[in-house]
This record gives sequence, structure tokens and C-alpha cells, in this order.
Amino acid sequence: MNQDGPAGPERARQGAPWLPDEDRQLYNAFVAGHTAAEAAVAHQRSDGAIRSRLRRLGLVDENGLTIEPTPPFSPPVSARAQATPAKKAGNKDPALKQVFAVTTAEGWRVEIKSNLPLTRELIDRLAAMLVVML
Repeated sequence: MNQDGPAGPERARQGAPWLPDEDRQLYNAFVAGHTAAEAAVAHQRSDGAIRSRLRRLGLVDENGLTIEPTPPFSPPVSARAQATPAKKAGNKDPALKQVFAVTTAEGWRVEIKSNLPLTRELIDRLAAMLVVML
């Protein structure tokens, strides 16, 4: 019988809460070029848990693509902590901020909201796309 539990020694921390130091270590390792598989071994968690945490840290998007440029380290906020201010303010997503808005000649209002700071390059690309649409 396995003494390490059903997950085995390679996943001993599976299901355990993430500690702030672990988040920082995962962030630093990913920025240094380590893969999710390497991080899974180092943190004793599954590949899926690592990919999920990388999304929570803002390092990869929902498709698993690396966010460029790398955002500064910021510890994730629990879903419960994020939901409380939204209910009080009556706002659906307080993290989203309007970064661009335009009204077309036909009266259409186009707004772009983001939860991450936008680079000048991205803003220029969005503006160029909107000019084509207008």
C-alpha cells in the first residue's frame, strides 16, 4: 500500500492551498523559462493545477498562451474576496476598466475594457482595427 496517499509523492500537495511563497516561486520559475511540467514536479502538483495557477497569476491566457509582456508579480485574489466588493457596488466585474471608447457615425458605441494594463502597441492595433470597422 502506498504510504504517501492516493496522489503519490509526486503530487503530495495536490488539493492543498497555495501559499504566497509558492506563488512567488512559480512566477519566478515560469519567467525564467521553466515548463509547467517542471513546475508540477517542483511543487508536487498536477500539470493542470500548475496551468490553472499560471492563469490566476496572469502569466498565461485562457488558451494557455504566455502573456507578453510579462506582468509584474501580483498574488492572486480569491474568488470570494473579488465577489464581495462587486456585490456591494452593484458592479458585475470591478476589475475591468474602460480603456477605449468611440461612437460611430451611425450611433454605435464601441467600448474596450481590460483588467490588465494595455501597451501602446496594443492600443494602436485596436485603434487601427476600429478605423477599418468605421
